[in-house]
Amino acid sequence: MTRGLKGTLQAHHLVEVRHLKKLFLTTGKAPSVILSKADHAIMTITLQKLLPYGQTYTKSQIINAYKQAYSSNKEWVDLVVEFLK
Repeated sequence: MTRGLKGTLQAHHLVEVRHLKKLFLTTGKAPSVILSKADHAIMTITLQKLLPYGQTYTKSQIINAYKQAYSSNKEWVDLVVEFLK
């Protein structure tokens, strides 16, 4: 959906692809939103701080981190929780 926009708008998977792969979930059905390049970078950095690379996390750990990261977007939290059930 964001192809051809030269990165000005980017798709952000509400559950990062790295977690989806570790949990053997498909990325094609994962909920995502469209963010500006700057907002996407901020969200990615926030999530990296909460769930550092190089580790495997449980669904519960992932959900708790996303509740923090998405605290101002309750609907995003609801989508994450529903998807990871």
